[in-house]
Amino acid sequence: MRLRQIIIAIVLFAILFAFLAPVQLGGRVAYVIVNGNSMEPQFLLGDLILTQKKSAYNIADAVVYRHPDIGHVFHRIVDQEAERFILQGDNNDWLDSYQPTQEEILGKLWFHIPNIGSSIGKLQAPLYLSLFVLLVFITAVITLSKQEEIKKFRKRNQMNKSATTPVVSQDKTEILLVFGVIALAALILGIFAFFRPLQIEVPDNINYTHMGSLLYSAQDTKDVFDAENIQTGDPVFLQLTCR
Repeated sequence: MRLRQIIIAIVLFAILFAFLAPVQLGGRVAYVIVNGNSMEPQFLLGDLILTQKKSAYNIADAVVYRHPDIGHVFHRIVDQEAERFILQGDNNDWLDSYQPTQEEILGKLWFHIPNIGSSIGKLQAPLYLSLFVLLVFITAVITLSKQEEIKKFRKRNQMNKSATTPVVSQDKTEILLVFGVIALAALILGIFAFFRPLQIEVPDNINYTHMGSLLYSAQDTKDVFDAENIQTGDPVFLQLTCR
């Protein structure tokens, strides 16, 4: 019976891994936390974005692509030129300076979970990650202790019912399985926490126009001009007025 439960647990874990495994571990899902306002108002700061790898992408798809300098970028496809896609943030007035190919796109929007990304971002800090792993370990120990108490209670009941019934030793495979799952979860969290730095600052080339204007005025103290005040465009004689 225990072997059957172990096989079922392994199969369920394999199914979850196939659907939810991150691209860093060879999966098809990219996990991205929104850290800007370029996709507002639909996607806000701290939201968690899950994308899946697709064989083809179309205009209006919201995708995550890998920028060579910035890292992961979550924007929307607005056009395509040959093998490269042109993207733009929903809240931006300009197009992305980098145009990724299909190989550089990690996936199309699959799930959008608001606000939870902020908590995951805090979990990347070593202190919070250590506390989380400790909490999981304590929970596992308490659960195993309760299971042992239940087993001992069942043993006593069996011994009371029949003194001639042999007591069968409990298999420790379940304990090893629980600790294996904990170790695997800690490994995945460690990869997410230390795979990339928390923040990256890089310049981006944005086309813009810088315009300026100059205004001046002065009071005509010597009655040289027709008007009492000198306006922008009129000559100014500093020997007559310096104000």
